[in-house]
Amino acid sequence: MDPAALNFEPRANINSRSWCIPYAAGCMMPAAAAAGSGYSNPSSHKRQGLAANFDPLATVHSSSSCTVEYLGCTHTAALNYDPLATVEHDCWFSKAGCLDPAALNFGCPLPGTAACSILTGPDRITVHVAGLCSFEVPAPPTPPQPGLPVGASKEPSEYRAVIGFRRRAPYTYPEEVVLREAIGARYEKAASRVLVEQGGASEVGVQDGRRRLSVVGVEVIALCDGADDMAATAARQRADMASFEAAQMLLGEDLLELPTVREVIIYRYTPAPWPMPPPSPPSPPSMPRRMIGSIPEGLFIQIVAFSVVGLMLLGAIIACGVWLRRNRRASRYGVAPAYETGNVLATKNEL
Repeated sequence: MDPAALNFEPRANINSRSWCIPYAAGCMMPAAAAAGSGYSNPSSHKRQGLAANFDPLATVHSSSSCTVEYLGCTHTAALNYDPLATVEHDCWFSKAGCLDPAALNFGCPLPGTAACSILTGPDRITVHVAGLCSFEVPAPPTPPQPGLPVGASKEPSEYRAVIGFRRRAPYTYPEEVVLREAIGARYEKAASRVLVEQGGASEVGVQDGRRRLSVVGVEVIALCDGADDMAATAARQRADMASFEAAQMLLGEDLLELPTVREVIIYRYTPAPWPMPPPSPPSPPSMPRRMIGSIPEGLFIQIVAFSVVGLMLLGAIIACGVWLRRNRRASRYGVAPAYETGNVLATKNEL
């Protein structure tokens, strides 16, 4: 007998207060999961159904207040955001990794040779980065360097924590200045103690589908104060480079691979001194001198040799003198050679 009730009966004469239904407008279309057995969802993907906001307290159905069930991602930051979705379901956010089925680490967020289980939910790999794929087992590490030569020495002169990576294009000068300041602030270094070394562009190593990407090798070097500072800085760098997204936040969006971190010590070498020449061999023992009288044998032989040579020279001089004298006497007395004419011998004067 309540005039405000939905089922007010004006002919009733006894108010039992048990049959009155209050007026409450709302959506009385049930959800697909609560529908009767005769209901069948006509969509093939089953992502759209009946009402998403069925009101069990409603007594009057208002179709305008019903929200049709539409499963989808309602997060605007997700890669699969659907502005038409009314019910939150299965959002995919940006997560870099390897999506090449031929890679050893297919479905993994980091390079490596071990296979990964296909991640689902928020950990699903949604962005393919070719530089994160591994296609072959890495080569064994290089053998250690040989020791120093005997007498040589070395002492550290510089400690470096180095971040190495490849990107699509080299940093411009303004970008390099900003990067040096960001790295210095992050690792508590002055910008003047941060170096950025960039190599030339090449098209080797990274492939995106059928396109070969132009890549640039970059090293960001933080100069450190000693071995302890280098180890601490490198540890912080490795933590910052643990994921591709974190590395992009620090190094830029053009990053092509997960950066590597290494510790480098620059040494100053002092070569070994030149070896001293070997000592000269000892001279053979001298033979005892033989004496001829009171004169040593060697000196006596020299005297005899000089005497013989002197006598020979003296004989030659005497012979030359005799020959010259005879020629001079012959020219003085007109003596001339004889000439033969038939059987008669005549001198030159007679002819």
